[in-house]
Amino acid sequence: MRSYWERHSNCEWDARQTIQVWAFDFKGPLIPIFSVELATTIPRTINFNRTASRNILVFGMYDGEMGTDGAVIATNNAGPLIGHASVDAGQTLFLMDNVMNGFSLHRLDDAVCIRTYNTNPVKTFPKQVVFGGKATLVVGGSDTGVIYVFDKNEGTLKQVLQHADTGRVQTVTTYDGIHRSLIFGATSVNDAEPTISIWCRKQDSVAKSADNRPLSALKSFVRGIVQLVIAMGMIACPRAIQTLSLASLGNVWQEYSKFRDRPQDLPDDVRLLLEKYIEDRRGRVLERAQSPVDNGNHDEPVKSIILGREKLRDDSKDVHAVILLGS
Repeated sequence: MRSYWERHSNCEWDARQTIQVWAFDFKGPLIPIFSVELATTIPRTINFNRTASRNILVFGMYDGEMGTDGAVIATNNAGPLIGHASVDAGQTLFLMDNVMNGFSLHRLDDAVCIRTYNTNPVKTFPKQVVFGGKATLVVGGSDTGVIYVFDKNEGTLKQVLQHADTGRVQTVTTYDGIHRSLIFGATSVNDAEPTISIWCRKQDSVAKSADNRPLSALKSFVRGIVQLVIAMGMIACPRAIQTLSLASLGNVWQEYSKFRDRPQDLPDDVRLLLEKYIEDRRGRVLERAQSPVDNGNHDEPVKSIILGREKLRDDSKDVHAVILLGS
């Protein structure tokens, strides 16, 4: 049913098989859009269609309907019974509890069944089934106290989550965050305390990043040792290096030229180290901070110390020092 709903809308149904659509703007009471009674449909799930038509999809226990302003415009038959249904984020597929043998995956446009996920239910209680793992998993309840997790594309059972020893698990939902995926399950028993179980799984990208941390730390350590060797080499040859001012290591040779110094004037070992250092850092932006230092341990005083701070893409900062000596 097309509701002409805006960004903030709500849709509900009641025991009288009535579909109601409301709008709200946080400024006042709910604004009724329309209300329609479906004579032959027992609503199980309602979904807003995020297409240009802005239809409302009503999944009924025995049928499904689409309509405009309360007038039904299309009806699709997805099976004998629908216990629950959920639509994927792209709104091209939907899952449903078919009540008979488990769950099934259907195309949204024509309700054709693509794949089934058998759970062999003991009784025909309606159970929620949802997408999980960024639409790669099918997660649904049972009447035996467990939650089933299937691979959506292959249809294979990946895991059985034990929620309770017995009883119906009719309430199931999932959440996919940046770092973790969650599965929630709740018991549906009238004569017992309600129980909610939560399962957590780290995203694969986060796990891989954690595995790479020791290697990254080793690389940073080696880089720091190389930088220290370069600085010590430059300190050992104070007479060979004149006062310099450089905006970035990428154009250090150009800065040498401005001060009438040439790389060939440096000792070979220092020149090679400096060339390698510049090549490794070419193109990276450096901030410069200058601090005068008086050092009496050398025949010629230290003119300045220039600290370079690399700006990496992830905004982390790796500080290193280039010590420049001169008369």
